[in-house]
Amino acid sequence: MLRVSLDGPKQIHNKNRIDLQGKNTFDIILNNLKNLRQKYQDYFKEYVSISFVISKEEDIPDIKEFFMSDKIIKDVPKICSQINNKLITNKQLKTDITKEKILKEIYDYIQFIELSNKPSTEFPFNFWWAKYLLNIYNREIIELKNKEKLINLCVPGSHRLVINPDGNYSFCIQGAESLNIGNIKEGLDINKIYTIIKNNEKILTKYCPNCWCSRFCPICPAYFTDNKNYSEDLLIKTCKDIRKNLSISFEAFLRINRKDPKLFEKIFPSEEKKIN
Repeated sequence: MLRVSLDGPKQIHNKNRIDLQGKNTFDIILNNLKNLRQKYQDYFKEYVSISFVISKEEDIPDIKEFFMSDKIIKDVPKICSQINNKLITNKQLKTDITKEKILKEIYDYIQFIELSNKPSTEFPFNFWWAKYLLNIYNREIIELKNKEKLINLCVPGSHRLVINPDGNYSFCIQGAESLNIGNIKEGLDINKIYTIIKNNEKILTKYCPNCWCSRFCPICPAYFTDNKNYSEDLLIKTCKDIRKNLSISFEAFLRINRKDPKLFEKIFPSEEKKIN
């Protein structure tokens, strides 16, 4: 899988994505994608995807128009996320997309899937909420034993391995320095990974067992680490946002399921599980 960071049209992308010399990167990235598509069509179709970040709600229409109209990437899968407000200091980049805007994007997506014969990859957004919907859709229905509690514990490096420009390994693109788990010269630091797991377990066991959304929660240590140390204040703020987003996603899930459960088979065509 080759995931390329491209935040939308030139004027939006270049606000967020500059190189080490402070130069804009939009033209370079788009030209590289064009060359890759021309020379390696099969690889491009199978493995290339776009990752983009929404920094301001008012940018959404321009981003959507760009992704739907650009011939090079309009049919490339796109993964959307928001800037992690907890870790940035630039107030101009902080964003808090409203519930109404989120639901509108969800229903625009559903309508696109329902009414068009185009593949879902041509819709400009695979919003972060798609991950929440997929977690709900793929929920494991099990009977818990008496007093048994579930927490969503991240195992560093089990899902992905990020190589930073300095050669250090991290397990999350938003990871802080304290979450490095090795480097390209010495390999993975198993002791560090074990320490992170135990620290995660300690802090999450305190807050997660009695939380209604613990089974669906995508919590990551990067969201409650302030570059050096774990922060319970950050965790509490993050949990509040996650519960809000999951609540919105459950509302959308129930509306879709009530309207037509088979729509999920079109939204998540690779998933075999059917709605119960």
